[in-house]
Amino acid sequence: MSHPPAPIIPPCADAKVLVLVCCAPCACAVAESLAFSKIDATLLFYNPNIQPRGEYEIRRDEVARLAEIYHLGFAEGPYTPESWAEVTRGMLDLPERSQRCVACFNLRMQYAAQFAVTHGFNVLSSVLGFSRWKSASMADTALREATATVPGLTPWFINWRKEGRQERNAQLLREHQFYNQLYCGCIPSMQHATNR
Repeated sequence: MSHPPAPIIPPCADAKVLVLVCCAPCACAVAESLAFSKIDATLLFYNPNIQPRGEYEIRRDEVARLAEIYHLGFAEGPYTPESWAEVTRGMLDLPERSQRCVACFNLRMQYAAQFAVTHGFNVLSSVLGFSRWKSASMADTALREATATVPGLTPWFINWRKEGRQERNAQLLREHQFYNQLYCGCIPSMQHATNR
C-alpha cells in the first residue's frame, strides 16, 4: 500500500459496528479503513437477492475472506430468495435504481438492524450504495428508516466513495484477486448488465 487510508471516526463512543456488505469488491477499501482505524466491526452478508445459489456462495465466501484478511468479524444471514421475491413482486421489469432496488435495500437493511440489536451492535452502516450502479441516497434512506425503529442503534452515514476509497478499492480488488461479479445480484440486474 502506497499510503495508509484516511482514518475514520464512528458516530459514537464505544462503537461496535455492523456493516451490511453486498460483495467483496464493494467493501475492500471499507474493510481496510475499518481495520486501520481500529474499529470493532463485523461484516454482515445478508443478500437474499443474489441468484443463482452458486453465485451467492462465491460472493459470501469472498466477503468471509475479506473479513479474515483485515481481522474483522464476519456474519451471514439466512439465504431466503423467496423473501426477496415476495417484496419485489410485480417489479421485475423495472430498471436499476427503481422501486425494486428500494424494496430490496429495505428488506436487507431491516434484517441488518434486527441482527444488530440482537447481537449487541450499536452502530449500523452498509456499502449498498458504493457501486456506481446503485444510489447512495437510496441506501442512506433505507439505513435511516431501518434504524429509526430500533432503540439504541445509531446509523452511520458515511460516503464510502470519498477519501480515495474508490481508487483504493480497485487496487485492493486486484491485489487480493477477489471475484468481481458483473451484475448486482438479482436476475433483473443480470439481464440489465447483459444489455449494457
